[in-house]
Amino acid sequence: MKDSEILRPLEDAYYEALGHPKPSKPFGLKERYRFHRAASRMRPGSVLDVGTFYGDFLKSVLDADPDRVVFGTEINRTRRDLSNGRIGRRAVRIDFRNGALETFEDRSVDNVVCLEVIEHLPDDGFAVRELCRVARKRVLISVPFNETLREHLCIHCHRYTPENGHRRSYHHGSFQPLLPEGWVVREEVAFGHAVSRMLASRMPDRAWAERIIRVLDACLRRLSPAYNQWLFVVLDRG
Repeated sequence: MKDSEILRPLEDAYYEALGHPKPSKPFGLKERYRFHRAASRMRPGSVLDVGTFYGDFLKSVLDADPDRVVFGTEINRTRRDLSNGRIGRRAVRIDFRNGALETFEDRSVDNVVCLEVIEHLPDDGFAVRELCRVARKRVLISVPFNETLREHLCIHCHRYTPENGHRRSYHHGSFQPLLPEGWVVREEVAFGHAVSRMLASRMPDRAWAERIIRVLDACLRRLSPAYNQWLFVVLDRG
């Protein structure tokens, strides 16, 4: 895609057309391993999950601490209502279309979490600045790591469009230029090795299996980093 097309804001009709999340069932062991990495690095206080999808991350946060104050965003009513139903409270609101957090004040939430969302947005720099604006303490982000971007010709508009809506590929160092003044990269790690993901898809969805995947992936991601799936970044106010 041309730079002008990448940066073009998405219309509201696009967000409404996305409808129900896919796949059509909540996440399993592989994704819960990813959630654990984010949850284990949160600071005390409130949590905003930007792009809640099924609400599984916020549900895991509340399972661990029912008294923690949580918020979430989704991009249409269908997704918002689905997340709120799974969480069991009205914590999720419609927001973050095109990367703008219009319903949150500056420094209003302690931890802002954004997992597998930034790669879909027209202006990732603007989106990162918005996450940092709202965060009082810390921002945690995950994106696909060293992804090979593919495009397909749309049969309706006759234009090439990115597969899965992914607009950029991220690698080590990608987020440093996107940071607003006063913020630093506290941690940056590629994880989710191909072997770990394969085993996770075949193991029972149990706590002991998740612990095995964590230990295994900690070794494999260093031995052959090219096979990692995600880049995880922790941002702090300097």
